[in-house]
Amino acid sequence: MSLVNITPDADGTTLTLRIQGESNDPCPHSAGTVEYGQIQGTIDNFQEINVQNQLINALPASSPPAMLIFRYS
Repeated sequence: MSLVNITPDADGTTLTLRIQGESNDPCPHSAGTVEYGQIQGTIDNFQEINVQNQLINALPASSPPAMLIFRYS
């Protein structure tokens, strides 16, 4: 899993979450929740603010490479 194509935009940041398998097998059906927002404070004492979440639901890939790409703004 990696974040790529990270760029600032008018609403904050746009990025791509790339999930890639270790083999050339197709990706299986995948589902999960991505949460994002801001962190305020210090490493020892912080608060998460403006937290949003988005359900992702990806159907199996029909052929290799095993990669799922989600774009967020």
